[in-house]
Amino acid sequence: MIYQYDRTEIRLNTGIDLDEATLLKMMVLKPSGTEVEWTSTRYVDDDGNATSYITYTTSVTDLDELGTYILHSYVEFGGVPAPLGDASEIEVVEEYTIGVNVPELINLFRI
Repeated sequence: MIYQYDRTEIRLNTGIDLDEATLLKMMVLKPSGTEVEWTSTRYVDDDGNATSYITYTTSVTDLDELGTYILHSYVEFGGVPAPLGDASEIEVVEEYTIGVNVPELINLFRI
């Protein structure tokens, strides 16, 4: 569970060796049915080891809808796409605020 408008790191396991990958992204289906793409990077663990995971840190506008988001990893090697990764789901719930209207703040400060 993730809060609406939250900034959070999302990691997806591609299940493949990414050493020669030329494009990494997450294909995202929002609760409304809108499809978006999030350009991702390869996740490197705390010991500096490259992994088969891709990572993306959301901005405050990425998780703007309440409900279930479906994500797939997307990888290309020299312009040739690998099979999509398994679907992962995240549940976005209403943010926890104390009388703060986040969309109004975003508009006001152009975040």
